[in-house]
Amino acid sequence: LAAPYPEHIPPVSLVAGLFGYILVLWSLLALGSRFGIAPADRGLVVHGPYRLVRHPMYLGELILRLALASTAPQPYLAVALFCILVAIQAVRALREEHILSGYSAYAGSVRFRMIPGIW
Repeated sequence: LAAPYPEHIPPVSLVAGLFGYILVLWSLLALGSRFGIAPADRGLVVHGPYRLVRHPMYLGELILRLALASTAPQPYLAVALFCILVAIQAVRALREEHILSGYSAYAGSVRFRMIPGIW
């Protein structure tokens, strides 16, 4: 059973999705061998996109998912699922912050977790 696919994707959704995807890839490249699925202290990364926000990979994923949700045939369901993902990523980010050694000094130099000017 195939999901309905929009015939026209707004350019703003394409650009936002591409930006989110690039941010995720840039974050992965910056993490290198420190990337892992389960939270663990593999060393703090402070270069690349991690100079701008403390959780750029999560931000990139959220931007990409929001772009996808903006093209969904059932926008209420897409928004609800997106809100759940935001909550999951926020909890994940907070959990990681407690695991990484040296994080408080890093948090002092990079002010925002994911959304500059907000959080």
